[in-house]
Order: sequence, then C-alpha cells, then structure tokens
Amino acid sequence: MSDHEAATAECDTNIQTNKKKPRTVFIYKKANKDKIEDLKHFSEDFMTSHENRTCSENWELFKDSLKNATDKHIPTKLLSGRWNLPWMNKDIKRLMSKRRRRYNAWKKYGDTADLAEYNKLKDSPEAETQQLCGRTF
Repeated sequence: MSDHEAATAECDTNIQTNKKKPRTVFIYKKANKDKIEDLKHFSEDFMTSHENRTCSENWELFKDSLKNATDKHIPTKLLSGRWNLPWMNKDIKRLMSKRRRRYNAWKKYGDTADLAEYNKLKDSPEAETQQLCGRTF
C-alpha cells in the first residue's frame, strides 16, 4: 500500500459580468430651443456684474445656470446595458468569442489563415442572432 493518492477538489464557479450602471443622456433633438435662448438674459446679467465676483464664483454661477437650463429644457432618457437579451444564447456567445479570438490573433501575428478564419466567422453570429431574434418575437 502506498501513501500517494491523487488530490481531488471541487469548485463551483460562476462568471460574474461587470454590468454598466444606467446613465442619463440628453435628447437634444427634442430640446425646447426657445426656452434655452433665455440664457441670453443670463449672459447680459453675467457680463454686467462679472467683475464684482471672483473667477471661481463666476465659473460656479455659469455652470449652475447652464446645468439648470439643460435640466429644465432638454429631455433625458436612461440608458442601460443589454444583458438579458432572450436571443443571446451560449452558442452565439461562443461564436462571438471565437470570432474575436481569430481577429486578435490575426492582428497580433498577421497570419493569413487567421484572417481567412475570421472572414468565415465574421457574419456567422449576426446571422444566427437574426434567426433566433425572429423566432423569439
């Protein structure tokens, strides 16, 4: 009998994705331009009394008035990441990873075989996604 035995271990791993926080963006094409032009009155008032304030006070006043005008007169919407797409399955993600690896290998080493493989895989995930997306909806 020997004291050499194979060591075994069990691991339970889950991949955690770094989800982006939702962010607010302005919708400029729907802005109320007539109301924003009220900043002209601010500019006249600002220019008449800017010498009585310090540079940092002028900057804070300008920044606050511009921020207030954009918050009031330009609509916003919330953008968030697209993590729960029903048509993105393991097979499509695998194809996308394979395509990305081939592209990176081609960029790093310049091998034409990698470029040919990348070109063959280039449209594959998108075509698969369109088929699955059509079946989902």
